[in-house]
Amino acid sequence: MANDIREVLQLQIGAESIEIGNYCWELYCLDHHLSFDGCSQGEIDPYIRPRCFFSERYDDGGRNYRPHTFFIDHNGTTTDKIKATKMRNLYHDNQFIVSEKSSELIMDEIRREIESYDQFQGFMISHSTNGECSTLSSELLANLKSEYAAKTIVTNSIIASHIDTRHMANLLNYADVIIPMEYKAAFNICQHQLQIDMPTYSNVSRLIATCWSNVTCSMRFDSCLLDCLNEFQTRLVGRSLSKLITSYLSPLIPYACGQSDDFKSPSVYDMCIPTLIQSSTRFIDQALTSRHFVLSLCLLFHGENIIPKEIGQNLICDLKKSIRFLERDQLGLGCGINYHRPSIFDDHSEIAFTDKQVLMLANEITTSKYLYDMILNQNENDSAKTHEEIEALERLKTTYEEFEDEMFDVNNEILST
Repeated sequence: MANDIREVLQLQIGAESIEIGNYCWELYCLDHHLSFDGCSQGEIDPYIRPRCFFSERYDDGGRNYRPHTFFIDHNGTTTDKIKATKMRNLYHDNQFIVSEKSSELIMDEIRREIESYDQFQGFMISHSTNGECSTLSSELLANLKSEYAAKTIVTNSIIASHIDTRHMANLLNYADVIIPMEYKAAFNICQHQLQIDMPTYSNVSRLIATCWSNVTCSMRFDSCLLDCLNEFQTRLVGRSLSKLITSYLSPLIPYACGQSDDFKSPSVYDMCIPTLIQSSTRFIDQALTSRHFVLSLCLLFHGENIIPKEIGQNLICDLKKSIRFLERDQLGLGCGINYHRPSIFDDHSEIAFTDKQVLMLANEITTSKYLYDMILNQNENDSAKTHEEIEALERLKTTYEEFEDEMFDVNNEILST
């Protein structure tokens, strides 16, 4: 298969993202029937053989897989914790990089890694939009875009209560697709949907990792939708200035409920209507509107018991009652099916096992406006700004003005129909 050699390099930058990334690799191993040291557990079905995110190697013990990844932090505290987990033998020592100031050491390691790839397609980067590593993330993004301009950069951007202005300005400038996941939204899902009274950082990290695992699923297995990084840009962003993509995951059922004898996984229709378009499944904590105006939408179904005809006219028609597709880029709606059963964490899952899941990725204009407003409003109340912060804020305002011009055209389209 072509996907066998189209490598993706996944970077985790900063403490939060390193924890999330480690949980992601745990799910990847479970998905592909690998032990936590990367060894295949018996003969692997060609359909579930790891693609894109792993390199295949042979030694005396048989076939084993090495992840395409780096864990990057300004100190070794979090990486040392990862080295003490059950996943420690999956990674090599050179995949943990501690760099306090410069990204040049990181770039050297990235260059060496990419030199070993046959058909490198781009980067998936998990990072926080605030914190001690935000400056390092910004510098690294700029260097990656400069050196690998033809390659796609997709980010899993963790949004906290405060957003670093300079980092966000660089993110919007250099990343091709941004999938923000707001910590507050994930916390609320854990508390209200998954019935965890006092969610911990680990609870939230595992939930975000579960969503991100679904984002990458179409590249790790055979799929007809979003099976390469470039397609994330062409299918979800197109020519739009709006590159902020909202993620929804369903079903989100508490683990304890799944242990009941009479528990039954929801149908494809029930996963989507009306659950999928509610705040209880969305990883952004913005207020709901009566109708969602979207430039593009992708439904990624994941499960061994999905029948294509279940994703039929009734489902699409009922979904369109709440979602309005804007036709300026002709991106519309796409559906893809991965026939591999979803995985949950072996010993600490917050989510019940179900035989199917669906991830919705939507380019919603309200999400872009919500995040722009969050950044600009927080800076109105902050008078102590450095010269660099003032420059970044001006760049953000310019980007927002261009986005508002696009929004004006969109509003005219809405009013004319």
